[in-house]
Amino acid sequence: MYPHLRMAWHLLRSRWQGPLELDATGVIRTRIMLGDIDFYPEFNNGRYLTLLDLGRLHLASRTGLLRVAHRNKWNFFVAGASVRYRHRVPFLSRVTMATRVLGQDGRWFYFQQIYSRKGRPCFNALIRAGLKNNDGIVPVEKILEAMGRPGWNPELPGWVHAWAKADAELPWPPEGFES
Repeated sequence: MYPHLRMAWHLLRSRWQGPLELDATGVIRTRIMLGDIDFYPEFNNGRYLTLLDLGRLHLASRTGLLRVAHRNKWNFFVAGASVRYRHRVPFLSRVTMATRVLGQDGRWFYFQQIYSRKGRPCFNALIRAGLKNNDGIVPVEKILEAMGRPGWNPELPGWVHAWAKADAELPWPPEGFES
């Protein structure tokens, strides 16, 4: 089940926390609850991906991107993800999620999101995301202009370029699968 109450809470808190620059880091603190765990009982890897949405929405709210998206009737979507899991997070643990926009390539925004517990990084994700409308994907420059940030284009790290290149080589549609 999608965490609608958590989403509402973090969006409300983002209003109290004030604005952030597009290249700043947004931080959410939460606790791993019963709906977040698996059989073992620890933070479930699928739930982790779901909760990453909250970090991106929180950052979008604080940077003004969410307001611009609503005004223009643009919808957020994820176009790719790479996740590295390193440390278990048990039930009821307090965690911190940090989200930042690493940059853009004209079509996509690239987000880095890190969950940590007691100051120790546990999960790290690279997320490629964009906005769309009825006509398709909205060009990043159009989004940045609507935000009052035309020309915002920090240099993407080399590992992001390498990931995007490797991901582009993945066959689509997948080979060897029958529908």
